Amino acid sequence: MARRSQYNPPQPANLSADQIRKGIRALERRLDELKSIDFGSIPEDDEPRLEALSTSVNASIDSVFPPGTAENNNFAIGHLWRGSMTTSSFLDYGLHQDRWPETRKGWQDGFSYGIARLEGAIKYLSESLADMGETVGGRASIALQTTPLHQAVQSAVQKKFADGHYSDAIETACKVLNNLVQVRSGCFDLDNTKLMQKVFSRDNPILRFNDLSSDDLKNEQQGMMFLFCGVIQALRNPRAHRVIEDHPEMALEAISFISMLAKYLESSVKVE
Repeated sequence: MARRSQYNPPQPANLSADQIRKGIRALERRLDELKSIDFGSIPEDDEPRLEALSTSVNASIDSVFPPGTAENNNFAIGHLWRGSMTTSSFLDYGLHQDRWPETRKGWQDGFSYGIARLEGAIKYLSESLADMGETVGGRASIALQTTPLHQAVQSAVQKKFADGHYSDAIETACKVLNNLVQVRSGCFDLDNTKLMQKVFSRDNPILRFNDLSSDDLKNEQQGMMFLFCGVIQALRNPRAHRVIEDHPEMALEAISFISMLAKYLESSVKVE
């Protein structure tokens, strides 16, 4: 009996960070070239340029992802002409001129397909670079995972932060802190700044951070109230009311600060 051949799945390309960066630049150049074509006005005699672009795009894919690798299988494009074979310029035998509008449509469809594939490949490379900690966002994401944040804060923001939703992650951390204050104080009738002012009041708090036996200690209590209020007013409210694009390192710092307050909260004592 003949032995059944064993299937060997394609292996990953295992690109270095430098190879990934070069690959992104190469594919972005091809992407810009494809997007520059205006199919509303392109003449028939420009088809050789379309053929050259098709060849160039495929050569770039093969140079970034070597043939036979899993990534090449996933992102290979092939010829960019996507029309019916009966209207192909190389099969029309003299009818090409009459059928140019249909042929052009085949090129346009193929370029749309190529653009989508290139964008997918670039996204894959960019995410790979981030996962390696080779981008600002990637380094910040790794730092977030290794920073000993308050558990409730970390579990709420980790996925948002990893996905690059930094502003949303900050706002979520603020909401977590607000909820933790409500639960610890039992004060569910207030929210946000008014909650913090009442719960951490200097002279009549619900939660205290010391025994309030002197003006210095009362001033410390008031300072903590200002910090909790500041999180709501300076970090939460702007992101709740307008679109803010936060830098990943700034977001990490903000979330770490919110986490610190959540840990301080655990040391507070409810006034009887």
